[in-house]
Amino acid sequence: MLEKEYQALLALIAPLCGGVKTEVAVEDYKTLCLLAKRHSVTNLLYLACKDDPALPDELRRALEGMLFSSVRQQLAQEYEAERVFAALEKAGIRFLPTKGIVLRPYYPKPEMRISCDVDIFFDKSKRTEVGELMTSLGFVLDGTDANQEAFKKGIVSIEMHHNLMTHFETIDAYYENIWDRLIPVSDYRYKMSDEDFYIYATIHTMKHFAVGGTGIRSVLDVFVYLRAKPALDMAYIERELASIGLLDFHKTFLSLADAYFGGAALPPDLQGVSDYILGSGTYGVFSQSVANIAAARRGGKLGFYFRRAFPAYRLMAEKFPSLRRFPPALPFYWLYRLFGAAFGRERQLSREVRAVNSVDKAEQKRLDDVMTRVGLRGYH
Repeated sequence: MLEKEYQALLALIAPLCGGVKTEVAVEDYKTLCLLAKRHSVTNLLYLACKDDPALPDELRRALEGMLFSSVRQQLAQEYEAERVFAALEKAGIRFLPTKGIVLRPYYPKPEMRISCDVDIFFDKSKRTEVGELMTSLGFVLDGTDANQEAFKKGIVSIEMHHNLMTHFETIDAYYENIWDRLIPVSDYRYKMSDEDFYIYATIHTMKHFAVGGTGIRSVLDVFVYLRAKPALDMAYIERELASIGLLDFHKTFLSLADAYFGGAALPPDLQGVSDYILGSGTYGVFSQSVANIAAARRGGKLGFYFRRAFPAYRLMAEKFPSLRRFPPALPFYWLYRLFGAAFGRERQLSREVRAVNSVDKAEQKRLDDVMTRVGLRGYH
């Protein structure tokens, strides 16, 4: 673990976002740039050190180029998002903007919080209409899974979520009647309360953390949001998170946010969790994702292979909606999926098998310890 380099990166970022200023001497800007890119904070690194004469010119130009590119993408995303919002409103389709597009305004400057896409939750009964609407706006379907349809238009990616979550049964149950808990902004546009948005952000971070890992930016989002919302009803937040088994996870991220950006000391028992986050990157890494599922959360390697081959009914029904008309046909859908995977996804499956087989006992124990410390061991 590049401890000194990560300490320098965090120290440079913190004061930009209202955190504690710490004097830091940067010894290796090249490594710092690589770490910032891994965690999607090159924009913050540039803003923090653009006037430092010790920053090599070629790295300054590279960081500046990445910042301008990300700002261009954000402006295009915001423009297209507003067009989608207006079209959904006109079509009478309920929708909820979420994730990065909601968080960005709470940063001191909008260019401090970049996102690779725009996330919009919508009424799942309107999936066909939403697909047609996105096509009419010039988007093309770029992928689909149990939660969403991803659409692409030039440099703009918009993920249209028909579910807020399907990876965890506890969370699916929690959001079963989500529209009843949302606040109308207009006839068809909705928002979450400040408290419910924090809860959702925590759940989303948990998903990344448990499945493949998550990075510095997730901790920074916690720090920035809580500074922007000092009057949050924390008692309500903690009751809700306790009800879905995520209170320890929430408290862990509070401690990490204080340690990374607020000047507090990192509690010794969180060192392993911190190492896991710093080693993950923004959205985790593939090998760690498979290792987490196989070793740390889902009953070892045999458990991984079984769940990979035979997903739960709720996941299969999202992928194959026709299954809902006759649930006993689930075994036949499993066979259909397995044959499709055998002939169409050999490369992905072989990658997963290699990754699972590479998990040794030491790595399994490390992941077990991390997941146990944040309350996610065996979470479902």
